[in-house]
Amino acid sequence: MKNNVLILAASLCLLCACGDIGGDLPSDEEAVITVIFYDNGLGDLSYCDNIYWGLCRIYEECRASHNLRMEVFTPNDSEMSDKTIDDWFKKEKNSKELLILTTSKAIQPFAEHPEWKSEPGAEVLLLDCDREDLDVYTGYVPLYGVSYFAGVAIKEVGLDKAAVVLANRTDKPILESAEGFADGFRHAGGSLGTEDTYYFAEGSGDGYAMPNDAYQLSYDLNNAGYQFIIPVCGGSSQGIYRYARRYESDNGTGNLPFYSCGLDVDQQMMSSCILFSIVKKYDVLLENFVGNWLEGCETPKHQLLMLDSGFADVIISDGYEDRISPEDYERMKGEAIAAERAYYSK
Repeated sequence: MKNNVLILAASLCLLCACGDIGGDLPSDEEAVITVIFYDNGLGDLSYCDNIYWGLCRIYEECRASHNLRMEVFTPNDSEMSDKTIDDWFKKEKNSKELLILTTSKAIQPFAEHPEWKSEPGAEVLLLDCDREDLDVYTGYVPLYGVSYFAGVAIKEVGLDKAAVVLANRTDKPILESAEGFADGFRHAGGSLGTEDTYYFAEGSGDGYAMPNDAYQLSYDLNNAGYQFIIPVCGGSSQGIYRYARRYESDNGTGNLPFYSCGLDVDQQMMSSCILFSIVKKYDVLLENFVGNWLEGCETPKHQLLMLDSGFADVIISDGYEDRISPEDYERMKGEAIAAERAYYSK
């Protein structure tokens, strides 16, 4: 099994730290950040790449006063991922180290290893996780609210037949997205049943890198008359966008087979079928967290950052502004914020 690693060494200055950068950590004392992307998640042009871009932006924009070494691992499978985590906990560490895990797939291994926990000088940040029973830092930007917005929006622009495409049947973030989209679509008067939901895999962390399967599914959904596809499936969504580009090009009319949306990051450049993108700003969350960590500032142990926090948003694609007016955008966003608050207050 191959475990790829990229090591970045630099002096780092953080934009989002709690105080002035540079005074607390001696320049000769090395701070080490280890980042693990599960199952070769890098290259998805979505969630994982957004996190990586955030780390690179910190590195590129702010070199100054912190002697930082960054190790980025991209294990090929879950077994190697878990071994990499275990090795990190067992190794002899510097006085200031941080482990960042990028996926909810890490939740179960942590639940099974109570010895895996944050300690002074050796902190752990688990992204896309809302579990407060784990003795690590967690950050969770849920998709329910932005997906609710998507459901309302596509019904109001006249798209009546929608399909939900999920990576798997297990991971909480994508199941909440599906639920939010369905609630919003029905709130706007649409009809969405279990037969309109499709999965690429069963288990946690699976189904995110199956673009060829997504391409075939797009063909099937187009022939079945679906007008909109919400792809909550990571890098697999590239197959959906590729099918839309190919169809638009080959039929010679410029017609689209269906509409879709970008997910996790602004993906409007992927296809003209993308009406809008529903985004999660984990790159900004990381800038804030790492800045505070380097400066020794206090950070909440568990963060739930909903649509009204600004860490989630909806970006209308260029050329589609006439389909969703600024007034309608604000109204639908307000409805989505209220629905998300009610959802998480249950």
